[in-house]
Amino acid sequence: MIYKDIYVPWSVVKTKISSTLDNFTYIEYPDKYEIYVADKIFCFICVLPKTELPGANVQPDLEDFEQNYKGKGNLFEIYGMKDASYSPLREWQSVGVVYEVQPPEPGETFKQNIFDTRISEDLVGRDGCVEIVGGQYYIKDPSVIDERDIVEFSVVDKDNVLGLFQYYGLTVGTDVLELAKFVRTHSVIGGTLVKIEPGQTKILPLGLYLRVSYICYGTTSFKFKVDYFIPR
Repeated sequence: MIYKDIYVPWSVVKTKISSTLDNFTYIEYPDKYEIYVADKIFCFICVLPKTELPGANVQPDLEDFEQNYKGKGNLFEIYGMKDASYSPLREWQSVGVVYEVQPPEPGETFKQNIFDTRISEDLVGRDGCVEIVGGQYYIKDPSVIDERDIVEFSVVDKDNVLGLFQYYGLTVGTDVLELAKFVRTHSVIGGTLVKIEPGQTKILPLGLYLRVSYICYGTTSFKFKVDYFIPR
């Protein structure tokens, strides 16, 4: 899997630190701190300089970190995304969706088809979380696929679930924040089941969306079936 680190100010990153501080790591340099907070599949990163910068008052944030957080987090552990434990013997459910890919309009070279599936309460497993193990897709007729067609799978925030829209200057209902990319620029294959096997389970917050982006260069519409594998 490929993940997108999220750089945020101290005022945001400290809200992501758990009460037990088990998701909090920092590195101290002579001139700055780098602070990493792993929250489910995301890594929030804040860089705190130790000296004032032109046009910025960093002293309050620096004092808050040094007085209330420094020494409580993990100074040495390499930061990373938060994996979930998963046994191959555990039951899982296949959440299937059938989309219809549309070709480009006359005069256009390609068309980007966007399909979103909301991560909702009915997907919650027995451990109280929504987790994804992998998935697969299927296109029955390979002749409808152009050799330039590309598909991508990602996780996006459309409703400001993580509270980051204000920081990035985004607007709910207009903008979308991409948080993680599971499959990037994959050349589409037809006529067979194509499996996506990340090799590890990832925890997904409720309210985000599993997004499929299909770039179509062909000349006809067709059905595109996607299955997500989610532990019960």
